[in-house]
Amino acid sequence: VSSGEIAWRSFHEMEISGKLRPNTKCLLISREGDRSAIEGLSFTLTGDGDDAELVLIAASEGDRYDIEHYRRLFAPAAKRQVPCFCTNPDKIMLTAVGPRFGAGQLADLYESLGGSVTRIGKPYTPIFDAALALAGNPDRSTVVCVGDSVEHDVAGGIGAGVATALVLSGILADTPDLAELFDGLNAYPDYTTDLFKFAD
Repeated sequence: VSSGEIAWRSFHEMEISGKLRPNTKCLLISREGDRSAIEGLSFTLTGDGDDAELVLIAASEGDRYDIEHYRRLFAPAAKRQVPCFCTNPDKIMLTAVGPRFGAGQLADLYESLGGSVTRIGKPYTPIFDAALALAGNPDRSTVVCVGDSVEHDVAGGIGAGVATALVLSGILADTPDLAELFDGLNAYPDYTTDLFKFAD
């Protein structure tokens, strides 16, 4: 289950209940033109913040555009208080050209411009609740959240009441002082591992 799927369900329910009118103009921020976040929904895509009625940040192309590109795109919508949803709050993403700003930083930018953002992915509880429901709502003491982000995976797992295992590769590969990071976020993993992969 993904946070994008949770968002899709929410939008679909809003359509059914009449809280979201048909053909709402959506400014979709994704990678390489990916429209899977809105497939089957009655949105009309717009590439312009001036006439957007909803902003959906599904991904970042921080390896293609600089932050000013997004500032120009978001500013008119944020000024008009257009609601924004971020389905991937990760602030850093790994790309072929190195770490770049993720969708979470774009959500922060939107807020800094005066808009409001609803975040759906980790560390926020809806994604954990949905994943646990899909697994049959097991006893949370038997569940481990595995990830490479202290801010999202560890803090989110703690908030959801499950154990956490921090993967030390990925975005943390070049982090010199993990203790300082743990202290700064007040989030301490139960376990650490150098690598995580599924067995062949």
